[in-house]
Amino acid sequence: PFDISEVIEEECFLVKAFVHGKPAFVVRRDYPVISMVMRSRLDHFMVMKAAHAGATVREGLIFKSLSGPVGEINVETSGAAFKCRLIVGADGVNSRVARALGVRVRRQRMNALEGEVYYPGPAFLKNFRNTAHFDFGLVPQGYAWVFPKNGHLSVGLLTAMKKLKNMKPYFEAYLKAKNLD
Repeated sequence: PFDISEVIEEECFLVKAFVHGKPAFVVRRDYPVISMVMRSRLDHFMVMKAAHAGATVREGLIFKSLSGPVGEINVETSGAAFKCRLIVGADGVNSRVARALGVRVRRQRMNALEGEVYYPGPAFLKNFRNTAHFDFGLVPQGYAWVFPKNGHLSVGLLTAMKKLKNMKPYFEAYLKAKNLD
């Protein structure tokens, strides 16, 4: 229930989808379809908002285990033990908290490669301003993307093809296809 505009890098009013390098469709809105952020800045912002709302922030502790029923949870960490009514396991895809709770998530592993790509001068980025690109058919069993950020682009690709380990040639080909090489 608060404004996050201070961490938004770019708002996209346009989404372009391509199949095998050819335009497939465009979505254009008068309001942002997607707001782009840098994850580290958003995470820090959210922690600061939680602290301002009364949460106690303890940095540098490693989660070890938990026990007890909801409402009376005992949490063990590398530096201290805590009692709490509720725990939020916002610790990523390989969550130790989820494992401690016995939550089993069946995942299909996927290979991905992403980079924050900087170019000299804003003129080079003008074709990507306020526009998210999704490209299908350039990566086997996956897709690629270009997301505009403040002064740079997040460019990446993902595949569900487990055998495809070396994604660098696809990344380089994608940069070239988008005239970003």
